[in-house]
Amino acid sequence: MNLSSDKIISKIIEREIETQIETNLLEKLFSTIKNRFNLKEQKSSVKAEYYDFLEDFEEKTSSILSECTFGIGIFFDELDSKFEKVLKMKEYYFRY
Repeated sequence: MNLSSDKIISKIIEREIETQIETNLLEKLFSTIKNRFNLKEQKSSVKAEYYDFLEDFEEKTSSILSECTFGIGIFFDELDSKFEKVLKMKEYYFRY
């Protein structure tokens, strides 16, 4: 994801997201982003809604998929539609 530490911190501040700080949250957050911190040992947490980072997730997913040499189908759907859109897309794309 295009989730730089600055972007995460700014989203937390901008949206006044509730955070739980145990020890050195920022230090662990920075090292997690840099893949230097073992996630199993992480004891800090940040409470946020999944949609706070959806654009970044979609961009990163598209970037990864553009490098693949084989076909992959990913369907994004709003959970409140009970996956009706996904089922319709699946029927359309996976016709035999």
